[in-house]
Amino acid sequence: MSGWLDRTGYTVLLAFIAGVAVAVIVFMVILRFTGDDDNGELQLVATPTASSTPAATPPVTALPGVSPTPSAAATATPGAYTDPDDALAAFVQRELNATYIGACPEEPAGETPQGVCSVDLYRSEDLVTAIVGPPFSEGIGEAVLTRNEDGTWSIEFLLAPQGGGVLSVGIEAMVFGAGSCLNFREEPRATGKVLSCQPDGATGRVAEGPVEADDVTWWRLDDLGWASAQYLAPASQ
Repeated sequence: MSGWLDRTGYTVLLAFIAGVAVAVIVFMVILRFTGDDDNGELQLVATPTASSTPAATPPVTALPGVSPTPSAAATATPGAYTDPDDALAAFVQRELNATYIGACPEEPAGETPQGVCSVDLYRSEDLVTAIVGPPFSEGIGEAVLTRNEDGTWSIEFLLAPQGGGVLSVGIEAMVFGAGSCLNFREEPRATGKVLSCQPDGATGRVAEGPVEADDVTWWRLDDLGWASAQYLAPASQ
Protein backbone atom coordinates (compact mmCIF):
# COMPACT_ATOMS: atom_id res chain seq x y z
CA MET A 1 0.00 0.00 0.00
CA SER A 2 2.85 2.42 0.87
CA GLY A 3 4.24 1.78 -2.62
CA TRP A 4 1.13 3.22 -4.19
CA LEU A 5 1.21 6.32 -1.98
CA ASP A 6 4.81 7.01 -2.92
CA ARG A 7 3.69 7.74 -6.42
CA THR A 8 2.96 11.45 -6.85
CA GLY A 9 0.00 11.02 -9.24
CA TYR A 10 -1.97 8.83 -6.90
CA THR A 11 -1.22 11.12 -3.97
CA VAL A 12 -2.58 14.13 -5.88
CA LEU A 13 -5.68 12.16 -6.92
CA LEU A 14 -6.49 11.13 -3.35
CA ALA A 15 -6.00 14.71 -2.15
CA PHE A 16 -8.36 15.92 -4.87
CA ILE A 17 -11.07 13.39 -3.92
CA ALA A 18 -10.79 14.31 -0.24
CA GLY A 19 -11.10 18.01 -1.09
CA VAL A 20 -14.22 17.41 -3.17
CA ALA A 21 -15.78 15.43 -0.34
CA VAL A 22 -15.08 18.21 2.16
CA ALA A 23 -16.53 20.80 -0.22
CA VAL A 24 -19.73 18.78 -0.66
CA ILE A 25 -20.15 18.43 3.10
CA VAL A 26 -19.65 22.19 3.66
CA PHE A 27 -22.17 23.01 0.90
CA MET A 28 -24.81 20.71 2.42
CA VAL A 29 -24.33 22.27 5.86
CA ILE A 30 -24.75 25.78 4.45
CA LEU A 31 -27.85 24.70 2.50
CA ARG A 32 -29.33 23.13 5.66
CA PHE A 33 -29.08 26.34 7.68
CA THR A 34 -30.06 28.88 4.99
CA GLY A 35 -33.08 26.93 3.72
CA ASP A 36 -35.62 29.13 1.88
CA ASP A 37 -35.02 32.25 3.92
CA ASP A 38 -35.51 35.24 1.60
CA ASN A 39 -33.09 37.57 3.31
CA GLY A 40 -30.19 35.13 3.03
CA GLU A 41 -29.30 35.36 6.71
CA LEU A 42 -28.37 32.30 8.69
CA GLN A 43 -31.19 31.20 10.97
CA LEU A 44 -31.18 28.37 13.49
CA VAL A 45 -34.62 26.88 13.91
CA ALA A 46 -35.32 24.57 16.82
CA THR A 47 -37.26 21.54 15.74
CA PRO A 48 -39.68 20.08 18.34
CA THR A 49 -38.85 16.57 19.34
CA ALA A 50 -41.22 13.75 20.07
CA SER A 51 -40.40 14.05 23.74
CA SER A 52 -41.65 17.64 23.94
CA THR A 53 -44.69 18.03 26.25
CA PRO A 54 -47.19 20.93 26.46
CA ALA A 55 -47.11 23.17 29.50
CA ALA A 56 -49.15 21.78 32.32
CA THR A 57 -52.50 23.49 33.00
CA PRO A 58 -52.40 25.33 36.35
CA PRO A 59 -54.47 23.39 38.89
CA VAL A 60 -57.73 24.91 40.14
CA THR A 61 -57.35 25.69 43.82
CA ALA A 62 -60.50 25.90 45.92
CA LEU A 63 -60.72 28.62 48.49
CA PRO A 64 -60.91 27.49 52.13
CA GLY A 65 -64.31 25.97 52.76
CA VAL A 66 -65.34 26.16 49.10
CA SER A 67 -66.65 23.13 47.19
CA PRO A 68 -66.73 24.09 43.50
CA THR A 69 -68.93 22.13 41.17
CA PRO A 70 -66.65 19.42 39.71
CA SER A 71 -67.89 19.89 36.15
CA ALA A 72 -67.33 23.66 36.28
CA ALA A 73 -64.41 23.97 38.68
CA ALA A 74 -62.40 26.16 36.32
CA THR A 75 -65.15 28.78 36.14
CA ALA A 76 -66.53 28.48 39.64
CA THR A 77 -67.15 31.84 41.28
CA PRO A 78 -65.00 32.29 44.39
CA GLY A 79 -67.21 32.05 47.43
CA ALA A 80 -69.90 29.91 45.75
CA TYR A 81 -70.81 26.95 47.93
CA THR A 82 -72.36 23.68 46.79
CA ASP A 83 -73.06 22.55 50.36
CA PRO A 84 -75.77 24.47 52.26
CA ASP A 85 -73.97 24.10 55.59
CA ASP A 86 -70.78 25.56 54.08
CA ALA A 87 -72.82 28.45 52.67
CA LEU A 88 -74.44 29.06 56.06
CA ALA A 89 -71.08 28.94 57.86
CA ALA A 90 -69.64 31.52 55.45
CA PHE A 91 -72.70 33.75 55.87
CA VAL A 92 -72.48 33.63 59.67
CA GLN A 93 -68.81 34.53 59.61
CA ARG A 94 -69.15 37.29 57.02
CA GLU A 95 -72.48 38.91 57.97
CA LEU A 96 -72.87 38.10 61.65
CA ASN A 97 -69.16 38.25 62.52
CA ALA A 98 -69.45 34.99 64.44
CA THR A 99 -68.30 31.39 64.23
CA TYR A 100 -70.78 28.79 63.01
CA ILE A 101 -70.62 25.73 65.27
CA GLY A 102 -73.17 23.58 63.43
CA ALA A 103 -76.41 22.17 64.74
CA CYS A 104 -77.52 23.55 68.10
CA PRO A 105 -77.11 21.20 71.07
CA GLU A 106 -80.41 19.94 72.43
CA GLU A 107 -79.47 20.02 76.10
CA PRO A 108 -76.75 21.79 78.10
CA ALA A 109 -73.73 19.58 78.67
CA GLY A 110 -70.94 21.30 80.53
CA GLU A 111 -69.78 24.66 79.26
CA THR A 112 -72.05 26.27 76.65
CA PRO A 113 -70.24 26.42 73.29
CA GLN A 114 -69.50 29.88 71.95
CA GLY A 115 -70.72 30.86 68.52
CA VAL A 116 -73.82 30.59 66.38
CA CYS A 117 -75.72 27.38 65.73
CA SER A 118 -78.81 26.40 63.77
CA VAL A 119 -81.95 24.32 64.16
CA ASP A 120 -83.36 22.93 60.91
CA LEU A 121 -86.99 23.64 60.16
CA TYR A 122 -86.95 21.96 56.78
CA ARG A 123 -84.31 20.35 54.56
CA SER A 124 -84.56 19.06 51.00
CA GLU A 125 -82.32 18.96 47.92
CA ASP A 126 -83.41 22.45 46.88
CA LEU A 127 -84.46 24.22 50.09
CA VAL A 128 -83.11 24.47 53.63
CA THR A 129 -84.64 26.64 56.34
CA ALA A 130 -83.19 26.98 59.83
CA ILE A 131 -83.46 29.16 62.92
CA VAL A 132 -80.06 30.70 63.64
CA GLY A 133 -78.69 32.05 66.91
CA PRO A 134 -76.57 31.35 69.99
CA PRO A 135 -77.09 27.96 71.69
CA PHE A 136 -80.19 27.74 73.91
CA SER A 137 -81.64 31.02 72.63
CA GLU A 138 -84.80 31.76 70.67
CA GLY A 139 -82.64 32.69 67.70
CA ILE A 140 -81.86 35.96 66.00
CA GLY A 141 -83.42 35.05 62.70
CA GLU A 142 -84.14 32.47 60.06
CA ALA A 143 -81.84 31.46 57.21
CA VAL A 144 -83.61 30.51 53.99
CA LEU A 145 -81.22 28.71 51.64
CA THR A 146 -82.26 27.96 48.08
CA ARG A 147 -80.30 25.91 45.56
CA ASN A 148 -79.33 27.67 42.32
CA GLU A 149 -79.26 26.06 38.88
CA ASP A 150 -75.46 25.72 39.03
CA GLY A 151 -75.64 23.79 42.31
CA THR A 152 -74.58 26.65 44.57
CA TRP A 153 -76.73 28.03 47.38
CA SER A 154 -78.18 31.49 47.98
CA ILE A 155 -79.18 32.76 51.41
CA GLU A 156 -81.94 35.08 52.53
CA PHE A 157 -81.79 35.98 56.21
CA LEU A 158 -85.02 36.95 57.99
CA LEU A 159 -84.61 38.80 61.26
CA ALA A 160 -86.70 37.42 64.09
CA PRO A 161 -89.74 39.59 64.90
CA GLN A 162 -89.19 42.18 67.60
CA GLY A 163 -91.56 43.25 70.36
CA GLY A 164 -93.47 40.01 70.45
CA GLY A 165 -94.29 40.03 66.73
CA VAL A 166 -97.76 41.56 67.14
CA LEU A 167 -99.77 41.79 63.91
CA SER A 168 -102.40 44.36 63.07
CA VAL A 169 -104.39 45.40 60.02
CA GLY A 170 -102.45 47.61 57.65
CA ILE A 171 -98.91 46.50 58.46
CA GLU A 172 -96.63 44.40 56.28
CA ALA A 173 -96.37 40.77 57.42
CA MET A 174 -94.06 37.97 56.38
CA VAL A 175 -94.07 34.19 56.53
CA PHE A 176 -91.64 33.16 59.27
CA GLY A 177 -90.77 29.74 60.70
CA ALA A 178 -93.08 27.67 58.49
CA GLY A 179 -90.25 25.53 57.14
CA SER A 180 -91.13 24.50 53.60
CA CYS A 181 -94.09 26.85 52.97
CA LEU A 182 -97.28 28.19 54.56
CA ASN A 183 -100.73 27.43 53.18
CA PHE A 184 -102.92 30.45 52.40
CA ARG A 185 -106.59 29.56 52.27
CA GLU A 186 -109.72 31.00 50.78
CA GLU A 187 -111.48 30.98 54.18
CA PRO A 188 -110.18 31.24 57.78
CA ARG A 189 -110.52 27.55 58.61
CA ALA A 190 -108.44 24.41 58.30
CA THR A 191 -110.69 22.94 55.63
CA GLY A 192 -110.63 26.08 53.49
CA LYS A 193 -109.43 25.81 49.89
CA VAL A 194 -105.67 26.26 49.60
CA LEU A 195 -104.90 29.17 47.28
CA SER A 196 -101.12 28.96 47.47
CA CYS A 197 -98.26 27.80 49.66
CA GLN A 198 -95.83 30.66 50.28
CA PRO A 199 -92.18 30.17 51.33
CA ASP A 200 -90.63 31.75 54.40
CA GLY A 201 -89.86 35.36 53.60
CA ALA A 202 -92.95 35.95 51.46
CA THR A 203 -94.69 39.19 52.43
CA GLY A 204 -98.07 40.86 52.15
CA ARG A 205 -100.14 43.60 53.74
CA VAL A 206 -102.47 42.49 56.54
CA ALA A 207 -105.97 43.16 55.25
CA GLU A 208 -108.21 41.43 57.80
CA GLY A 209 -108.18 39.58 61.11
CA PRO A 210 -107.73 38.15 63.55
CA VAL A 211 -110.31 35.36 63.31
CA GLU A 212 -110.34 32.43 65.74
CA ALA A 213 -111.37 29.12 64.19
CA ASP A 214 -110.29 25.47 64.56
CA ASP A 215 -108.04 26.48 67.47
CA VAL A 216 -106.06 28.68 65.06
CA THR A 217 -105.76 32.45 64.86
CA TRP A 218 -106.10 33.55 61.24
CA TRP A 219 -105.01 36.68 59.39
CA ARG A 220 -105.74 37.57 55.78
CA LEU A 221 -103.00 39.07 53.64
CA ASP A 222 -103.77 41.02 50.49
CA ASP A 223 -103.63 38.91 47.31
CA LEU A 224 -102.68 35.81 49.32
CA GLY A 225 -105.53 34.71 51.58
CA TRP A 226 -105.92 33.49 55.15
CA ALA A 227 -103.06 31.91 57.07
CA SER A 228 -102.18 30.85 60.60
CA ALA A 229 -100.80 33.58 62.85
CA GLN A 230 -98.31 31.03 64.19
CA TYR A 231 -96.21 31.43 61.06
CA LEU A 232 -96.74 35.13 60.40
CA ALA A 233 -94.70 38.03 61.81
CA PRO A 234 -94.27 41.74 61.16
CA ALA A 235 -91.89 42.20 58.25
CA SER A 236 -88.54 43.75 59.10
CA GLN A 237 -88.25 47.35 57.99
